[in-house]
Amino acid sequence: MGNNINILRLSLSQDEVIKVDCIIPCYNNAGTVVAAIQSVLTQDIDGLWIIVVNDGSTDDSAARVAAFNHPRITLISQTNQGPSAARNTGIRSSRARYCAFLDADDLWLPGKLAHQINVLDSIDDERVIGHCVSFRQVWPTGIATDRILPSSLAMQDSLFDACMTTIGSTGLVRRSAFETIGLFDEGLRCFEDWDWHLRCLLLGQRFETSPQVFVEKQEGRRRSGRLVEDGVAHMRRYVEAVRASFGPRAARCFKAALAFELAVARLVQRHWAGFSCAIIASIVGNPSRALSSLLRICHRLVVKRRVGTGAVCM
Repeated sequence: MGNNINILRLSLSQDEVIKVDCIIPCYNNAGTVVAAIQSVLTQDIDGLWIIVVNDGSTDDSAARVAAFNHPRITLISQTNQGPSAARNTGIRSSRARYCAFLDADDLWLPGKLAHQINVLDSIDDERVIGHCVSFRQVWPTGIATDRILPSSLAMQDSLFDACMTTIGSTGLVRRSAFETIGLFDEGLRCFEDWDWHLRCLLLGQRFETSPQVFVEKQEGRRRSGRLVEDGVAHMRRYVEAVRASFGPRAARCFKAALAFELAVARLVQRHWAGFSCAIIASIVGNPSRALSSLLRICHRLVVKRRVGTGAVCM
């Protein structure tokens, strides 16, 4: 845990059974964190606590969380270290059987946790360490699209194409799994979910999924090209491990997915030569995925121009 950490626990009984800790990393989310917390409080399960990690916010996020004055909300304040470090702080502070995650600008829909707990409690397989639900992407233009996750068996292949599971808001994980897989990589400011899921796969662990939509995710956040470059360079370290464990096709698709992420970053930067090189590499490695994703991006660009939103955000 980072330095200058301050923990505010309004009520904490050592005898109380905590089934789920919802961990919410928060950095300058004063405008959305209240709604995010309220969406957790509406979940109809017993033994639910909330850990909000204020990651060095310069707005009044912490004050808005503290204003709840709720006995089941823990507020932890630390210097700014990024989303991975904030989640890890929450995990280290957790005493629950399960850890759930929610970004401070996203929302859970009613029934999300009850559904996931019922699924995981019914599975007698130690390799299944978590569950992800499908989610609704809400874009700055107001357009909303549902992303339906593939079945748990197909999830392995999808993780070589991209990280669709977004554990940051859709996942429920057995806390004990972090002892085996490790925590989130604090050196990453993007792709930290993807990194963690790949480590999970390479260690023979897996997630269950559901087609039901239980999360609303705010999309359109801009990532700097340098962060994407650093993330892609980090993820390339897994190519040979993927090849050894899952074969050459999986490695080829994984490399193509990384090239596509780099292409999107170049498009946002309007770095046309870099975009051309990266998108060609992606198409060569996985034509169907690259072309379908490129068409979706082109559609979003057309919509943005029609509604006059200005900047290009992916």
